[in-house]
Amino acid sequence: MKTTKRAIVLILMTSLCAGAGQLFLKYATSQPSIINVYFAEWFFLYLVAIILMTLSFREGELSVLYPSLAISYVWVILVSPIFITTETLTFFKILGSILIFIGVSLIGIGARK
Repeated sequence: MKTTKRAIVLILMTSLCAGAGQLFLKYATSQPSIINVYFAEWFFLYLVAIILMTLSFREGELSVLYPSLAISYVWVILVSPIFITTETLTFFKILGSILIFIGVSLIGIGARK
């Protein structure tokens, strides 16, 4: 089975939801109560991510799509310093993000051959 472009778009949307969900989970854990609006938002985004991932897996190779979820780490590294003031963007975080992106790209390129 070849991986469709729709499957790739869906898995990238999944990674965005997962990355945003991590930000909301971080906010949720900084609140005094365990159940709060940020926790609900995290839960909702992860539910959406699961649905998108399921739809994506129907149209592509697991060995290509699942590693693509690592892009969610890149989103978190790049966006968290903007929304969470205690987070910093360092050289090694940027380098790690670049390596993740290269690795995911190589998997995608290898799947076309």
